Amino acid sequence: MRRLIISFMCLTNILPLFSQVLIEGKVRDEQDKPLSDIHVMVSMLHSDNIVGFDITTNEGLFRIHLHCVGDSVRIKTSSINHEDFKNSIECKSQYLEIILKKSVKDLKEITVKAKHVVKKGDTLSYLVSPFAREQDRTIDEVIRRIPGIEVEPSGKILYEGTPISHLYVEGMDLMENRYSLLTANLPYDKVSAIEVITNHEPVKILQEYATSGKVALNLRLKNKTTLTGNAELAGGIPFFTH
Repeated sequence: MRRLIISFMCLTNILPLFSQVLIEGKVRDEQDKPLSDIHVMVSMLHSDNIVGFDITTNEGLFRIHLHCVGDSVRIKTSSINHEDFKNSIECKSQYLEIILKKSVKDLKEITVKAKHVVKKGDTLSYLVSPFAREQDRTIDEVIRRIPGIEVEPSGKILYEGTPISHLYVEGMDLMENRYSLLTANLPYDKVSAIEVITNHEPVKILQEYATSGKVALNLRLKNKTTLTGNAELAGGIPFFTH
C-alpha cells in the first residue's frame, strides 16, 4: 500500500509537466483593429522547436493547444505588415491580448515569411525547407517538427492528439495504413510541402455535406520529382526519382 501511495504521488507530480493547455487570445493593432492572417507560434523556451501554431481569424483570434513540458514557453508572431512580437509566458491555459506595431520590411523578408505557412480553408500547408535540418534524410524527420504533430515509435502520426486517417502523396493514397514505410524511406529533399488537412472526408460524394473531424496529411512533391515503378516493389514502397 505504501508503494502504491508513493507511486501515485510521483505520478501526480509528473502529470502537470505534460498536461495539455489552451493558449488563446486576440491580436490587434495600436488603433484597436483586429489583425487577421497573423502567424502565432509557440516554441520551447530554450530552442526553436515549434510546439504550437495558428493563424488569426478575421476577428484577430487564435487558439493553440499544446502539451506542456516545463514551466514556460515562448510565444511569437510573424506578420508581413507589422513588427514581430516575442515574449516568454507561463505554460498554462490563458487568454492573451497582443498589440502589434506597424512596420516596414524589405520585399525579400516579406516574401520569405509569407510563404512559410499558408492556410486555405481546412488546409495548412508547410514548406519543408524551413523545418528541415542539414542532417535529415527522410521526410519522417521533418514531419516530426510540424506544429501539433507527434510521431509514435511505431511510426503512427497524430495531429493534436488525433491519429491521422490518411497520408497522401499528391492526393494519392499509395500505402493506405502502412504509410510509416513511406515516410521512413522517402527522402525529404523530394518533398516541397506538407499539408495538414483537418475535417478530411475521403469519400468525395460526402465532402460537401459532412464534417468528419478526421485529419489527413498530403505530401507535395517538387516539380521534377516523379513516381516510378509500382507499389509491389521494394516491400511495397514506391520509387521517387527526379
